[in-house]
Amino acid sequence: MKLVNKRSTNKRLSRKFIAKSAKSSTRSELYWHKWGIRAGKADAATHSTSQESYQKRALNTYWLKRMKSNLFHPSSRHYRAASKGYVAGFCQASGMPMTDWVLLPTEDRLQLLSV
Repeated sequence: MKLVNKRSTNKRLSRKFIAKSAKSSTRSELYWHKWGIRAGKADAATHSTSQESYQKRALNTYWLKRMKSNLFHPSSRHYRAASKGYVAGFCQASGMPMTDWVLLPTEDRLQLLSV
């Protein structure tokens, strides 16, 4: 007699379940985007990139410090939303023109590419 795991059997997903999971994913992405905006504005108040020759590298350094201090794991599925929010918040607070950067969780200079 073969044992069947009820959870692993193929089942059709109901539309209600799909809509509910998409809504919760959007809510959590929005949360992390807003978290990034608040963090970016806070860092812009204490740091400046105007004297830097390569602003993206400086901004990435501040982002790394913020991630390490708040225990935000870079492999999180909401990393992109938080990173884009951080850039948006930093640009708003510091007066930098808005950019479409996604900051990377690395200190390596070669990995800082324009996205």
